[in-house]
Amino acid sequence: MQSETLISTMFTQQLVPIRFVIWFVLLVLGAGCSTSANLPQGITVESVRQVSLGMSKQEVEGILGPALQVEERNPQFYGNGRQTLVYFRGLPPWWRYPKLWVHLRDGHVEEVYAKRNDEAVYVLNADGSFEGKLFRQTFPSSQR
Repeated sequence: MQSETLISTMFTQQLVPIRFVIWFVLLVLGAGCSTSANLPQGITVESVRQVSLGMSKQEVEGILGPALQVEERNPQFYGNGRQTLVYFRGLPPWWRYPKLWVHLRDGHVEEVYAKRNDEAVYVLNADGSFEGKLFRQTFPSSQR
């Protein structure tokens, strides 16, 4: 009986530091995901603004760098010749970090779309453009 109590006491005393370490790691990881750590190096406020409608994929990659992923869009839903250049890493928590997509049609920019916290912060398409108040806080600036 006494040895069981001793083992139980040792286990709970060791568990407290382990809980603290786990909490600290999760806190640091969560804070890192809410920054631009998930973006390629060339993505800045200025570079996103440089992308314009009609640019070729090569021109976009000359400004933003190579996409982290290129998604072929389903022709059944989006029509033929549609691709999306993805410029973010899918790190958890997925809703907190910046996301940038460049949608192409027949190899040319049809739309640029960025969001953070599931809120649109930048849109450029045939209907016009939109720059939300969080846009400059979402992406790093080369001018800082």
